[in-house]
Amino acid sequence: MAAIQVEDEYQDILDYWASQGYDLPSGAAQVSQNTLVKDLKDAGVWGKLDTFYVMANENREIAKTNWSNPGNFDLTEVDIPEFTINQGFSSDGVSSYLET
Repeated sequence: MAAIQVEDEYQDILDYWASQGYDLPSGAAQVSQNTLVKDLKDAGVWGKLDTFYVMANENREIAKTNWSNPGNFDLTEVDIPEFTINQGFSSDGVSSYLET
C-alpha cells in the first residue's frame, strides 16, 4: 500500500499533539482525519475556519484541540465531563462542560 500524502495542515496538528505528549491517533484514524482536512481544503472551507474541533476521537486531549489553530482556543474541561472514545464528550452543561 502506498503512503498517503499528509496535508501540511494535518501535519501541523500531529506535530502539536506530539509536542504536548499526547498519544497520537491510530494509523487508520490518521488516514481518516487527513482525508477530512483535505476534503475541507478542497471544498474551500478550511481557510474560513477560526475554530474546528473533532470530538469523536480516540483521545480526550486531542478531542479538545482546535484543529484550525492548534494550541489556540483549545477546549478546557470544567469538572471533567464524561468522554467516550470515538464518540466525544457528554455532560449536563451545568456542573460539567467544555469551554474555550
